[in-house]
Amino acid sequence: KDLENDVLVVEKRLITNEKNIKILFENEKKFLTKLQHFNIIKFFGESGDTLSFFIEYAPFDNLISFFKKNNKNNSKRIFVRQVLDTLIFLHKLGIVHNDIKPSNILVVDYNRCKLEDFAFAGYIGEPAFPEMSFVYGVGTYGYVKDLNVKTHSTNNDLFGFGKLLYEILTDEYKTTNIDFHKVDAKYRNVIKKSLNIEYSSANEIYNDLSNLTDNFSFL
Repeated sequence: KDLENDVLVVEKRLITNEKNIKILFENEKKFLTKLQHFNIIKFFGESGDTLSFFIEYAPFDNLISFFKKNNKNNSKRIFVRQVLDTLIFLHKLGIVHNDIKPSNILVVDYNRCKLEDFAFAGYIGEPAFPEMSFVYGVGTYGYVKDLNVKTHSTNNDLFGFGKLLYEILTDEYKTTNIDFHKVDAKYRNVIKKSLNIEYSSANEIYNDLSNLTDNFSFL
């Protein structure tokens, strides 16, 4: 517990000497210290030895755990909108997350989720981790457009959102197969366009979903 702020926190600790993991650990810490947003997990500082840092505790765990126990369509609408709000915020700052997936969306209450794990984050247009001795993939297989991306762009985030939307609507998480017949017909085109990077920005996805979803923009 963080006594100064009277909140529960989670410790993320580095437990390996592997160079690449250290780079990703420091990268996550770097971005979390810079970002303050209603839907980004809060950073509470690091320990004295700098081998760990503290983030906000999410009592409902991630989206997968939450929706296994609380299959509420209203929460799905709220969380989808909040994830998009966060992507719009990040991209406006020139930052990409590169690992948008349900397990990286933490639920802090029934009407609020937060994006975490900025290990693969980077600045649009900059080289993707050139200092790493080898690249085993930027992001998570199945949730990014290109694991071997050389230059940061919004493509991985737009693809990841499409996959996230599919999984939320179908309640099929960590799936490698996309069956559009399982999705409400009105959302199929949005998912297809996201996965094919036919959108140029998260704002365009937001506009399409606003037109398809009642009260999407008025929460």
